[in-house]
Amino acid sequence: MDKTARISLEKVGGLTARTVARDTPSNAWPTDAPPLVEGGFRAGAEEVERVVRTEGCAIVMLPTELDDHELTVATWNLVSAVYKPVSQYESGELVFPVEVRPGESGSSHYSASKAAGGFHTDGSLMAQPPAVGVLLCLSPADSGGETILVEAELIRRAVAAADPAFPELLGQLQPFAAEDDVRDVRQWAPVLSTRDSGVGLRYLRRYLVAGWERTDRAIPDGLTDAFDVIDKVAGDPEAQRPHALQRGEVLFWRNSRYVHGRRAFEEREQRRRLVRIYGADDPDRLACQAD
Repeated sequence: MDKTARISLEKVGGLTARTVARDTPSNAWPTDAPPLVEGGFRAGAEEVERVVRTEGCAIVMLPTELDDHELTVATWNLVSAVYKPVSQYESGELVFPVEVRPGESGSSHYSASKAAGGFHTDGSLMAQPPAVGVLLCLSPADSGGETILVEAELIRRAVAAADPAFPELLGQLQPFAAEDDVRDVRQWAPVLSTRDSGVGLRYLRRYLVAGWERTDRAIPDGLTDAFDVIDKVAGDPEAQRPHALQRGEVLFWRNSRYVHGRRAFEEREQRRRLVRIYGADDPDRLACQAD
């Protein structure tokens, strides 16, 4: 049974104390920490930070009577009270809609499709992937669309059990490239790493396949088999933590501690609309804010 912590912030007025104009471009939202103008906001933000740091993920429940923009602002204020917001693309988007868009049914942009699976680490092409991923639900699909997390530690155990050489192989520098990008390899980084906080993952298989193709070198022996093990674990219902987010719910997760994907979904009367935000660790954020 999934025991992901649920934190209710439905009565915390400080969430909306800082406003953001409705016509603010997605790359111009305020990245400084908001004022923690009432004690409940500080306590709520501290609880979110503690749970995400220790447990790896949390679901925060916000007031559903807020409209879509107000919910996005409340989420933004909570995220930026704890983490430093970071751009998601080179074009600078800080707040990004995750929803099906016309004309992109065949797009390589997973966030714009209805596809299932696609287990990955967010920001795999970035020099430093975000420490935390955040998804706000504005509306769920009519059916399906659950966001799924799979723990990196489960994957580490599985690849080690499949072949003792796999962890070392995955720990070597790997090339990451977008298949529709005219440039060469974007980043060289390990897929599997060990850090003070535990095992970490940077994984998106098609970026790795494209990366090795760009190097004009043969993919190392055993690496494809190791990727197969990762995909097998991620696709195992017993390893998955599905979250059927509802309006006003916000999922926070440590990005290197999980791969994530989703289940396919159907939109008949209701569109699946999420908002994605990335955050970098910033221990001084809460400490420097006065009540």
